[in-house]
Amino acid sequence: MYFSELIFGFIAFCAGCITVYLTAYSKEKGKNKALKEDLIETENEKKRIQAKFDTELESIKKQHALDIKKREFRYIDKREQFTKYFGLLESFHTKSNTLISERFQSVIPDFFAGFASGDKDRISSAIKFFAETNNEIFSGLYEDLNKLKAETHGLRLVSSDELDSLLNELDAVMTNSINCTSEMLQFMSKPEFWQDQKLLAPYQGNVERSAREVELVHSRVKKQMKAELDEI
Repeated sequence: MYFSELIFGFIAFCAGCITVYLTAYSKEKGKNKALKEDLIETENEKKRIQAKFDTELESIKKQHALDIKKREFRYIDKREQFTKYFGLLESFHTKSNTLISERFQSVIPDFFAGFASGDKDRISSAIKFFAETNNEIFSGLYEDLNKLKAETHGLRLVSSDELDSLLNELDAVMTNSINCTSEMLQFMSKPEFWQDQKLLAPYQGNVERSAREVELVHSRVKKQMKAELDEI
């Protein structure tokens, strides 16, 4: 009896050990399966993150390339507008200087001859013709200046607020310069000038000062344009 109990006890002990082992094995197997599933999920997540990163990187590259192309087009457009404006401005200055020089060179001899004659009718006729020539020349200059201003519309679309303000300033000083020159020439047709040429000095001062203002603002406009091209 004692021996049979011992056998049954041993069997029960072995069964218990096996049960404990199987339970532990099952748990460990479950852990390994869970770990394997976690590793698979981690790998899948890694692939998803990598795919998202690659997509975003490609998008950034495309956007960067597009930005570069936009800046290139913007630079070319600005450069063409700036070049066109300075070409028109140079043409205006050349035309105005040539017009004033050539036209007045043609009428000054007759004007002087009329005054030198001492004849009132000839003097009156010379003054009238000089004044009409002056009005004709400067009417044309003002018209050309307005055309030049109209040509800046395209330029102003691509210019900064600072450049736009400088263009307004340049328009103002150019208009003032033409006004000063016209006033000086009108004064030269008056008897007061022929009685005392020193009276012309203030008019000459205004013309010289306005010319310097045009040159100064012109230089500032050019400098600002270069700066804006460099910023693109």
